[in-house]
Amino acid sequence: MLFQPFDIGKWFIIGFCAWLAGLGESGGGFNGNYNFGNDRHSHNFQETFAKVIRYVMENLYWIIPVVIVALIFLLALGMVMLWLNCRGKFMFLHCVAVNRAEVKEPWQKYGRVANSLFWFRFVVD
Repeated sequence: MLFQPFDIGKWFIIGFCAWLAGLGESGGGFNGNYNFGNDRHSHNFQETFAKVIRYVMENLYWIIPVVIVALIFLLALGMVMLWLNCRGKFMFLHCVAVNRAEVKEPWQKYGRVANSLFWFRFVVD
């Protein structure tokens, strides 16, 4: 479908829709494989940890509002990415199903069901 005839514009439009459909679903690749069993540095670690706790406790008056604002910002960003992802899934499926590279038509046509998917995923995920 993408090669006969080859159209670079079609590739970019369908690629954009595919990018939206996969937005926020990469996983990141973090494995968290750390070795904390080294006893040579355990005293230094405990000392540093105690200093960090002391600093945080002494500066709670500005740390708490910064953390709350950061969490609200991250939640809003996550919601926007999830919403665009749901819209992109329907746009990409439309492009593949009808063999046309379109953005505006599927954005408008599938808006209601994409929003329904968004709310479902927001609640369930």
